Amino acid sequence: MVGGIAFVVLTAAFVPGIFAGGMGLVPRMVCAAGVGVFGVLFVAVAARIVGIVGVSSQPTSGITLVTLLGVASIFAAAGWVDGGARAAVLTVGTIVAIAASKAGDISQDLKTGFLVGATPAKQQFGQLIGASVACWAVAATVILMGHAFGFGSKEIPAPQAMLMKTIIEGVLSGALPWTLVLSGAGLSLGAMLCGVSGLAFAIGVYLPLSSMAPIYVGGCVRALLDRGRKEGEGKSESDPGILAASGLVAGEGLAGILVAALVVSGVAPKSMAPRIVGLAGELGTVALVLAVCGFLYLAGRAKKKTTPPSPLPPFPLGPPPPAAAAGGAGARAAPPPPRPGMPWAPPARHPAGGSTPPPGPPSERKTVG
Repeated sequence: MVGGIAFVVLTAAFVPGIFAGGMGLVPRMVCAAGVGVFGVLFVAVAARIVGIVGVSSQPTSGITLVTLLGVASIFAAAGWVDGGARAAVLTVGTIVAIAASKAGDISQDLKTGFLVGATPAKQQFGQLIGASVACWAVAATVILMGHAFGFGSKEIPAPQAMLMKTIIEGVLSGALPWTLVLSGAGLSLGAMLCGVSGLAFAIGVYLPLSSMAPIYVGGCVRALLDRGRKEGEGKSESDPGILAASGLVAGEGLAGILVAALVVSGVAPKSMAPRIVGLAGELGTVALVLAVCGFLYLAGRAKKKTTPPSPLPPFPLGPPPPAAAAGGAGARAAPPPPRPGMPWAPPARHPAGGSTPPPGPPSERKTVG
């Protein structure tokens, strides 16, 4: 593991063009050191969080922001504030964010594989295939969305990307309001002392209301479901309500990619006027939201189907067949015939776990050690 980390850091430091074109050796070494330090630190953090909670609770945004603040502060102190420095800082944050995300994803897969008895080597091979395909698919999707709508627009506000851009430009130009940053850190610390997640509080502050309102409505539905459940019921990720909500998230993402493809190809316009305007349109929107909430509520109330355990096979009677004892295949031997003058009964297992005593009257039985 140490050799792999050293190879990545040295390659990033001594190969020109990885972080930004035209950078000198010293800035590249600073960027490579940032990748090594923040990457190792946050990979361990991501793996631990996934092991305790799950991959859905991984703070990738917080990891990226801390990395950008650290590397950008070093660049600002050294006087590297040109456009190439901004690209280099962003590249360091990107590498660390991807490393932490992949660490969380692999840890989740390995944890699940351990529970179901999968082979870790085959899982790692599948992860390599998935990563080699996903990198191109993600890049193509981002380029497609950028060409269709443009980042920072009304259709794609990209609040996290805009926040990271603001941090990089503010730190390198020396215009970042550190008092506000420290005030936000203090508010998050106070929220954590009150029992509220600091990350969730911070996300709720900088995300726009259009993004937070659906999250709030979904949280209300989940709270209503949890209120009517017994303690410890429906807490797993296989809960029907969670699966239904995951399907809605995946469907919305696929529909957005399809719409962007139609916009780029010229089949659909970039924006359309509402078909139903006025009070009727607003009532229709409210009815649609209530229908989705009802669907999630019913899905969460559904009982998970459990498969009854299969009955145990009957205990074999009589000694094993000679062919089976010799390692071959053979039919089960017939039980021994009854003794003269008494009915035959199936042999019982010895209470002490030893050999089975032969049937017969107690006076004729011999103790077998």
